[in-house]
Amino acid sequence: MNSKIWFVAGSSRGLGREFVEAALARGDQVAATTRKAGSLDDLVAEYVETASFRGRSGHRE
Repeated sequence: MNSKIWFVAGSSRGLGREFVEAALARGDQVAATTRKAGSLDDLVAEYVETASFRGRSGHRE
């Protein structure tokens, strides 16, 4: 199987989140963005051995 690299914007919920979960589950690499700090924490915990997550929020509330 060929591994792919995905860039997914808006990955905290909805279709973006589904793409991230599916790609990680099949072993692909994902660069995911979100404005909600902590919204990917469950995926970070689940894929800690195979994924690298970095976050920075420029969103002002």
